[in-house]
Amino acid sequence: MKNFDYLEPTTVAEACALLKQHAGEAKVFAGGSHLTILMKQGLYQPKALVNIKKISELKGIEYDAKEV
Repeated sequence: MKNFDYLEPTTVAEACALLKQHAGEAKVFAGGSHLTILMKQGLYQPKALVNIKKISELKGIEYDAKEV
């Protein structure tokens, strides 16, 4: 596996800024098991990984019948 930057933003704005900074060379993930396999096989070699698990705004999905 090649070296890569591992990034852990805590806000959506920070994640967006990091993705912009890495200009298409970063991969967003929240679990990463499939990504790890691809990287170990040499099939995918991102320059940066952006872990979004620590962004509280992205935790869960809410449904409000009034908004449908």
